Amino acid sequence: MQADINFFAVIVGAVMNMIVGFVWYSPQVFGKQWMKAIGKKQKDFENMKGEANKAYALSFVGALVMSFVLAHVVYYVGSTNFIEGFIIGFLMWLGFVAPISFNSCLFEKKPQGLVLINTGYYLAALIVMSIVISVMS
Repeated sequence: MQADINFFAVIVGAVMNMIVGFVWYSPQVFGKQWMKAIGKKQKDFENMKGEANKAYALSFVGALVMSFVLAHVVYYVGSTNFIEGFIIGFLMWLGFVAPISFNSCLFEKKPQGLVLINTGYYLAALIVMSIVISVMS
């Protein structure tokens, strides 16, 4: 069975992922804590302007892939509304992102605060993306 994917919803989902990231990692939300957890300062990022463009471009490609796969899950589950989208996003996070992220904390000895910030971002991003894709399907 071939999935009937709304590619516009996939693109909107990827854009929403990026917007959630910009807000989440902004200095007003978790940006300062995130920089401290990775051992960087604001001027470290100001010195890598050219690298940042490449990083954002590759992040958007990753967001497109995530959105495309999520659109398949939404299609096969038959989600078409806010609540179902919310549940799908939460379950994708709970079943895949959270366990992998917490393993990074346990085995790679990454700071717990860093893991919580990054994992929280993926929770928010997956929920927003899944809601958008569900409602637009």
